[in-house]
This record gives sequence, C-alpha cells and structure tokens, in this order.
Amino acid sequence: MLPSPHIRDTFKRAASSTTSTDDEPASEIQSGRHLASTIETLARAGEEAGFSVEEMIEMLNAGVSIGALLDMISYSLFHEAPEFTHPR
Repeated sequence: MLPSPHIRDTFKRAASSTTSTDDEPASEIQSGRHLASTIETLARAGEEAGFSVEEMIEMLNAGVSIGALLDMISYSLFHEAPEFTHPR
C-alpha cells in the first residue's frame, strides 16, 4: 500500500522547496524550516505507526530509502496487525 497522499505530498513539497526556480529562488532559511517541518511530520507519523525515531534513523542509516520508510509507515498506519492465536 502506498503512503497516504498527505505524507507523500509533504515530502514532495519539501523536495521542491530545496530547489530554485527561474521565477523565485528558494530562500535557505525557508527551505531549512520547511525541511525541519517535514522531518517532524515524518517522525510523528512514524511514531504513530509504532516506530521510534531511533528505529527510523537506524533504518535510514542501514540503507532503507525514504520511500520505503514511508511505505512501511503507511502500511502500519492503515493495516491492523493480525492477532495470532495458538490452537490448543
């Protein structure tokens, strides 16, 4: 399952805010604030999905892409964990 449109859109806006356009170059301060806000949104979504910030950092450091992390967060948010019962 793909991450929610809100999460994907937030990251698309963050990526586009760090590039400049011919009409209006992105300010470094605005880009930094937007990036910080985007990271905060990712951290909140990850924690809501059951991942700690430390776990997410470890996954990214281990080579998991942002897209894959978003997919895992989305899946965890929108799918209930199956309940396993042991037959007696």
